Amino acid sequence: MHLADTLRSIWRRWYIFLLGLVLSFGLAGAAAVFIQPNYEAEGTLLLMPPTGVVGPEGNPYLYLGGMTEALDVLVRRSNAPESVESVEERFTGLEIVSSPDRTTSSPILIITVTGDNADDVLKAMEVGRTVVLRNLDAMQNELEVPRSMRIGAEDLVIPLEATANRKLALQFAILIAAAGSVGTLMFTGFIDGQLLARAKAKEEAGKQPKPPKGRKRGKRENTVTEEPDGADLFPQDSPAGEPSRGQPTEPAFDRPDRVREGVQS
Repeated sequence: MHLADTLRSIWRRWYIFLLGLVLSFGLAGAAAVFIQPNYEAEGTLLLMPPTGVVGPEGNPYLYLGGMTEALDVLVRRSNAPESVESVEERFTGLEIVSSPDRTTSSPILIITVTGDNADDVLKAMEVGRTVVLRNLDAMQNELEVPRSMRIGAEDLVIPLEATANRKLALQFAILIAAAGSVGTLMFTGFIDGQLLARAKAKEEAGKQPKPPKGRKRGKRENTVTEEPDGADLFPQDSPAGEPSRGQPTEPAFDRPDRVREGVQS
């Protein structure tokens, strides 16, 4: 269907097209409102250099470089199944992910928790932070690193509330609205085509010639009937002694004598 034909169909059946759009966007709005949003909380930790490297009067923020490798190892260990399951088993329907902050060169670790309940998300964030700190200590305990040379961590951002993420609901709403609009357009074109076809069929039926009134047609048309012979119409004009066609021949002995005598003379 061309664009011009589509526009003409919409113009002719605007009420169908308008009703379809109202239904489509109504369903999309209901989906955006009633679909439960996800809640998300994000906290950050900053790895701090060892006190033995900084010194008693040193500024630890000047020694943040060179700890990227330690950050990558900590992220990999914190995302291991044994670390993640210890958090997710306590809170059903949650997901916790640790990742490095690639937007900066500083050794910053981001802990992201998503779930269906805002309170559980905040509680899981605190548990996840504790798991990350334990992993950092376990890494250095395995290498028997002395206390003065151990990497520490401090909180940069502690989330106070979980934010509602309606991304999934909006995606569903957009999908429903788009599918409903396309379906309405196709349905409008289909209905318009059916109505136009019916109107054309009625118009052609009205143009056909009608039989004249009072004339009766037989069951079989185009049949030829034989015209009656003149002898059948006027049997008295038929030659004597020859029975008219279509009349039964009477036996001679059944006729009166005067008729018989007349034939003999």
